[in-house]
Amino acid sequence: MFAGRAAAPPPWGVWDVVKGTALGAGMMVAGIAAFALAFGGDDGGGAGDAEFLAIGLAAYGAMAACVWAFTIRKYGCGLGALGFRRVRAFQALALPALALGASWAFSIAYTFLAQEFLGESFIPDQNLDELLGGEDIGPLAFAEIALLGPIAEEIYFRGFALAALAAKFGAARGAALSAAFFAAAHFNFSVMPILFFIGMALAWLYLKTGSLWPPIAAHIAQNSLALFSYQVLDA
Repeated sequence: MFAGRAAAPPPWGVWDVVKGTALGAGMMVAGIAAFALAFGGDDGGGAGDAEFLAIGLAAYGAMAACVWAFTIRKYGCGLGALGFRRVRAFQALALPALALGASWAFSIAYTFLAQEFLGESFIPDQNLDELLGGEDIGPLAFAEIALLGPIAEEIYFRGFALAALAAKFGAARGAALSAAFFAAAHFNFSVMPILFFIGMALAWLYLKTGSLWPPIAAHIAQNSLALFSYQVLDA
């Protein structure tokens, strides 16, 4: 299932991922705290558009810095080692569409089962109302969630973490571990099963094509559709 385009094992390893994650977490906390102080704390509503983007820049900037430190800087490798490789048109369009369709089908099925059988605590809630304060999605917030976030997360979770985990534990187990890491990193219990499935679909895309472009395309489409649904349902 996860067999695809063969890629050379990355020069970095699982221990680099562990150290990068620890460093990145510290940088995120420091950056978000600095932005929170700069913007004067919570005013009782959701973050404003500029504040929301600033906090995202702190988080995604920390992720990018750690990937750079433990790949390009440490081992002198190029962007191709992280998965920035060309793909055929079919791989760039059809495979992301397939992964996106499977993710949405699973999300709908899981939401139905949670509502009918699992109870309120398991009903998926992406907390967009809390994050955006119930406001319309501004261009900066949209750029962060639909574009910046997917690119940064794919570099980190697939290009950096999955590559090392798959080389160490094999493609299937590496995909499962990276998907669990991806789901847990969002700190939202109610959507973790959905995020795990999405993580597996994105890992499949990366391992199948040997490129970051298909999972980036699918991730951008996934987040854009989620934002569109939020906007329409709250209109």
